[in-house]
Amino acid sequence: MDKVGSAVRARREMLGISQAEAAGRSDGMVSEATWNVLENGRQSSFKRRTLLGVARALRWPPDAITRI
Repeated sequence: MDKVGSAVRARREMLGISQAEAAGRSDGMVSEATWNVLENGRQSSFKRRTLLGVARALRWPPDAITRI
């Protein structure tokens, strides 16, 4: 797992939500499958829309992931 994936998973678990719940909180920007790919480091780059959706779901500032 990479640094971003680890941080995303830790934050999601801290919030006590599943990947499916996180996907729902992203307002349709991130699917549950994409959450799994991101958290397990199986892809190294994502669209800006995906990163914004992750930040929204995790209650992070919009640029949080780019600063990890």
